[in-house]
Amino acid sequence: MSGTSIVGGGVIGNPGPGFQFAGIADLNGDNKSDIVFKSTSGGYASWHLNDTQVIGGSPNIGNPGTNWSIIG
Repeated sequence: MSGTSIVGGGVIGNPGPGFQFAGIADLNGDNKSDIVFKSTSGGYASWHLNDTQVIGGSPNIGNPGTNWSIIG
């Protein structure tokens, strides 16, 4: 994106049936968007991205409990 204009896109991948999209944030401080997924067990995982390439992440960020949720 550039402002409200779409300037590109691509296929990133599939986290599998046990996960659903939860949010986007810069998790590793590289000024690029990363993806957060929520697992069916309630935990969270992340993919660190460089454009559409997965360059790292965490298979288990943890489960903050039922009193917490991702917003943003």
